[in-house]
Amino acid sequence: MTPDVLPQLAQQQADRRRAGARGQLLLVLAGLEPRMGGTAHPSTHSTLLDAVETRLRQSVRGSDLVIQRADGDFLLALVDCLPEQAALRLSQLLSAVGDEPIEIAGHGVDALLAAGAATLADAPEDDPISQRAGIDAALMRAAAALAAARARGSDRAVLVFDGVESVTGHPLAAGAFREIPRTG
Repeated sequence: MTPDVLPQLAQQQADRRRAGARGQLLLVLAGLEPRMGGTAHPSTHSTLLDAVETRLRQSVRGSDLVIQRADGDFLLALVDCLPEQAALRLSQLLSAVGDEPIEIAGHGVDALLAAGAATLADAPEDDPISQRAGIDAALMRAAAALAAARARGSDRAVLVFDGVESVTGHPLAAGAFREIPRTG
């Protein structure tokens, strides 16, 4: 289930941290919340997903990763993300997608994202099994955060850092903090 490139990104991030870098790998799951007034034709939905992917790719750094998943959600891996920058980076991604309607067949479509994110803890350098388990656990926390974001409404992001959840919105807004159980 984990894209093959994630272990490589995780290892590179861990190497940078061992060399003194403070940033972490932030895994983001983002889901489209289109407001099209009715059910969209499958080709329109596919076009919308492709346009959202393009906007996401244009909004991340060259070392970051954007993958459109089979379920229509997106997986992003933001490298060297400092905890104090994560909320801002997520808000910028949400804005990049949702600030302007996407033109499809002559109609502007408001495409908003809900997003959930979790940091990836460094695994021991020589233990690929622990690394894979850490990636899977971070993805599970990001999926839970995405579900929480969707429950709060579109254009929201939920971040999870070391088991603490915070809510960000658009524009960037401080949210309540609460403990959430760790999984994995």
